[in-house]
Amino acid sequence: MCPPTLAGFQDLSQVVAEERGLVPPITVWDDLPVSRHRRPEFLQAILAMSVVNTALDWYLQGVGPAMTFAGLVHARNDAQYLLLCLSPTIETVHNTPLSSEALGENIYEIGRISLRIYSNLVLFPMNPRGGTGGILAGALREAILQSNNASPWRLLPNTCKRMLLWALMLGGIQVDDGVVYAEEERAWFVEQLAEVSSSIGLLTWQQVEECLSSFMWLDFVLNPAAVELWVDVRMKIMEMETYVKE
Repeated sequence: MCPPTLAGFQDLSQVVAEERGLVPPITVWDDLPVSRHRRPEFLQAILAMSVVNTALDWYLQGVGPAMTFAGLVHARNDAQYLLLCLSPTIETVHNTPLSSEALGENIYEIGRISLRIYSNLVLFPMNPRGGTGGILAGALREAILQSNNASPWRLLPNTCKRMLLWALMLGGIQVDDGVVYAEEERAWFVEQLAEVSSSIGLLTWQQVEECLSSFMWLDFVLNPAAVELWVDVRMKIMEMETYVKE
């Protein structure tokens, strides 16, 4: 099968640029220490998804420039193609802890899987009966655990911790209630979210939402589940604070 021309994404990107004066910023992504050989394709997929995310927001709210649903779908398909072209890391690098090679590969893999989850939740949802959500949430958990073995998150730069918060929130939302051990898996995401958010001083929903939006977020789609998850995270944070005081 021939790859797409990406004309749909390019056309929509021009529409967004004309409305905003620029395409959606991805500076926060550009600051992540992703491996150099993966960076161009990684950022291209993020840019395509950001453009579609912005256009979808406008379209569903009935604001912004005129655009056709067909044009939005074509651009969405192009973004999904670019996302699926991101190859997974064969294995997590376990050389020197916190080495640039290990960190770059781990951040890339966590980001790649998180973008797959975002697409499944917002841009290109798959049939939930296929179990995609549960598979992706499990894959993200495994990637974070492997990453922590080589590059403990507590020692990472703040930008990486903020990206991890975004990833964990998506993972917690994506946990499939229909799979075995779903409650245990959701509890794991809640605990990790509590530790990371406390570490970077994001203790209110407003602060957390600002962090999420800096990466990629569609509030009226994701907020209901995210706020519900955050309630459990806040309870866990309070438990942690009580334990420390005792």
